[in-house]
Amino acid sequence: MYVGTRMILGTILSSCFDNNKDLKLWDLVEDVYISPNNEDGTEVSRKEINVDHNKNYKMHDKDITIMMNAITFKEFDKCITKETTKSIYDALVLTYEGSKKVQDAKVNLLVRKYELFHMEEDEDIETMFYRFQTLVSG
Repeated sequence: MYVGTRMILGTILSSCFDNNKDLKLWDLVEDVYISPNNEDGTEVSRKEINVDHNKNYKMHDKDITIMMNAITFKEFDKCITKETTKSIYDALVLTYEGSKKVQDAKVNLLVRKYELFHMEEDEDIETMFYRFQTLVSG
């Protein structure tokens, strides 16, 4: 359940970033892109942006494009309003894995089903084993 959805999300995103061969792209997802500000806290205009800020902006834009191309339309609707790659990533994690409460509830439900698992009357071993595999796989 938890590991599976994390693997799916990780596979999608890592394959996109690996194919691009730019390791700094994933750093922007984890470190959150922050647009440059003046000393008074206002956002720097495009004319005032230096080469490094421009490069980071282009990489951030590339990140967003890659992530948006890697997801389904349903996920795209959830992510279209996000401004940073980190917020898109967090939305995808929440979509695939759910909140901590949901994860805990799913684990508790699976543990309870496991505790109550037994062979039904008139059930052959193959059917029971299939039910057990379904239960264990989450």
